[in-house]
Amino acid sequence: MKDLEPEQLLCQRAFLSAEVFPSKDCSKDFSILEASGRADLFTLLNEEFPHARVEQLKEQKIGGCPRTRKKSRMWNSGEHKVRPYKGFPGSRRGEPCVHPTFSDSLLDEQNGETFDYIAAAGFKYIPYDRTGDSLFPQLLALLKPGGVIAAAVCGFSGYYGLVMLGSIVETLSRDKEIREGVRIAEAVLNELPSTHPVFETGNEVFLQRLKSRDETAFKDLMTLAGSIGHIDRLFSVSKLMESIPRWGGRFIRWVFPNAYDPPSHLGRLTDLPEPRRSITAELVAASPPEHYFLFGRGA
Repeated sequence: MKDLEPEQLLCQRAFLSAEVFPSKDCSKDFSILEASGRADLFTLLNEEFPHARVEQLKEQKIGGCPRTRKKSRMWNSGEHKVRPYKGFPGSRRGEPCVHPTFSDSLLDEQNGETFDYIAAAGFKYIPYDRTGDSLFPQLLALLKPGGVIAAAVCGFSGYYGLVMLGSIVETLSRDKEIREGVRIAEAVLNELPSTHPVFETGNEVFLQRLKSRDETAFKDLMTLAGSIGHIDRLFSVSKLMESIPRWGGRFIRWVFPNAYDPPSHLGRLTDLPEPRRSITAELVAASPPEHYFLFGRGA
């Protein structure tokens, strides 16, 4: 069983054929846009779909920020074992990942071409106002009728503690040298109450790096504070369900639906209709920290 990142799973032909396009031939005459700018995903898509048209957004910038891992469990999806929250974007050594730049002309280079499938899960660290109200509507405009976009956004339960910490440190270290900012981050961590959300399980390794005055960890924290910036830019299930129709889209399903299963001791939630079931399950479990989902054009 292969051990994949969620973004890699969303580029697998077996997954797309079985879970996304079960009644469609994903070989010839199939067009794919890799929108997150990761070279490894572009290569993977070309390997998985050798006879399809695979393109990638060309304009790029470097960026990176910490991920969280709320739980150690893995989600099974067909033949693949997926570890949704591990390490940092890019390589497993914490190197930065690559994202497209965010401008109104981001998609102009496509020259009116449309796609059956757009892999955009790498956009989860883009600010809410750019991802939701600018970028996703542009991606929907590039989608063929019946096409699907695979996307991801930062969940409220996974990031609000780190965003709070990043906002505090960014405010106190503004216009200061990195060495001084690292010292401030350590001091803030030492003074926060033990009940602060940043001390949730899953952040321990990253926080230890900050306390040891790791400059790379400090830069990652500032990237997180700058890219997401405010708590209201994080997505709960409820907020996501309200946003997708506003973007001109239609929610199809979760990539990892078992992440939204009600806890066993609250089985009565299974009788709730969607999206109330997923909304309530998220509130009970305070999970997942990131939302991976499929959506298409609205009616």
